[in-house]
Amino acid sequence: MAAPNSTFAIGGVSYSADSLVVAESFVLRINICGKNPAHRKSANYTTFYKNRLKQMKPNNNNSINENYGNQTMEFAFSNKRLYQNLVFGILWLGIGISYFFEQDAKWKYKPYFILAVGILYIILFVFEFKSKYFKITSDRIIINSIPSKQIDLRELTEIKYFSNDYTFKTANKNLKIVKSQINQKQLPKFDYFFDNLKNSLKKNVV
Repeated sequence: MAAPNSTFAIGGVSYSADSLVVAESFVLRINICGKNPAHRKSANYTTFYKNRLKQMKPNNNNSINENYGNQTMEFAFSNKRLYQNLVFGILWLGIGISYFFEQDAKWKYKPYFILAVGILYIILFVFEFKSKYFKITSDRIIINSIPSKQIDLRELTEIKYFSNDYTFKTANKNLKIVKSQINQKQLPKFDYFFDNLKNSLKKNVV
């Protein structure tokens, strides 16, 4: 049996038994203090995902557009429609101006009519560019036409998509949104809204 202060020769170097025990105890303490217990990590991840699920979980309110709160979403016209109006406006203005260089008296009033058509196209372009196609509020869809059209989301009885048209119906009103006239970059956002609204309507009907 070795004495308490006995030494051991390892590789030609002498070591004290007490020093080995102290060193091993010190390393063991470092390892224990330096590591987070497995159950602590697991608890942190569980809390994180529970919080994420709470954020993603919709509220169970009776409102059919419950997932969208009080935010207002605006959807612009497609670039194709906007640029068509702009090009037609410039074209008609150019044709109207060209008539003033004609000497024929029979074109006396025609240039003014053509200029008026060109100006109307330009005004339409500016109006649609600024006011957007339609907007969705917390309780209704509003189309920015003259006059404006709107429908109450709380009174919907049916919504459907058919032949490039999104149709919203209540007991006494129909409203259509043309898919090809929605800005392509915003179309996925509207499709997401439409699908969620459709599912909510089905749940309420059942």
